[in-house]
Amino acid sequence: MTLSSKAAGLIYESMLAGSISNLQVQWAIRGLFSENARENHAFGFYDGAATEAAFLALAQNPPNSAYAGLVLYTPLGAQPGCGPEEFIGYTPVPETSLMLLGTGLLARDGDLMKLFEFKLTHSQDAPATLADVKTRCGRFRAALN
Repeated sequence: MTLSSKAAGLIYESMLAGSISNLQVQWAIRGLFSENARENHAFGFYDGAATEAAFLALAQNPPNSAYAGLVLYTPLGAQPGCGPEEFIGYTPVPETSLMLLGTGLLARDGDLMKLFEFKLTHSQDAPATLADVKTRCGRFRAALN
């Protein structure tokens, strides 16, 4: 991935976070990939050069998580400078800590179920047959009334 593409991803993430406006993003990204953008009045008006320079510097050494969830959509048959443009998208990445917590809770639940089953099957009082279960349920109902 080129430095310009990395900077574009970081710019897009900043827009999603609400740090910069859509028009700043539009002109900064155009400035990354098109020399003609710099000649447009809007490029200077929306401070495209400063935004572009700041994010190019950030893209030099980003942390590994900087691009989590970003997707680069490339149309079939596209070529740089010719044909359909590439698009940046975002797909939320589930938090690993929440996934680990969920699997830990499921594992703990499974351990409790195994313990409960063990106590039922190894208990002196465990009913041996369906008739024993019905008898106990009858006694329980009678005790409630």
